[in-house]
Amino acid sequence: MSGIKLSIIGAGSAIFSLRLVGDLCKTKDLSGSSVSLMDVDERRLNSVHDLAKRYAALLGINLRFEKTTDMKRSIEDADFVINTALVGGHEHLDASRKAGEKHG
Repeated sequence: MSGIKLSIIGAGSAIFSLRLVGDLCKTKDLSGSSVSLMDVDERRLNSVHDLAKRYAALLGINLRFEKTTDMKRSIEDADFVINTALVGGHEHLDASRKAGEKHG
């Protein structure tokens, strides 16, 4: 399979998204494809985008990465959409973790 478009929603999660990007970069059949990284947190999105591009270049795979905060733009013409969005965002996750630590 080549020349497809994948959209990753919630791509600002460095740990999950970068593992996924690593797998995509190691899949030679995806050469010539594009990956649209989408997240509402632009700072996190920029970090993941930069690391993804560097990793693909390091491995020498022809995989194009784009970034956007616009979900409609990301999923437009996508062959596959992967939703990794964290409901409530990272603030909600931190609040849940702190509540668990406090109340056991």
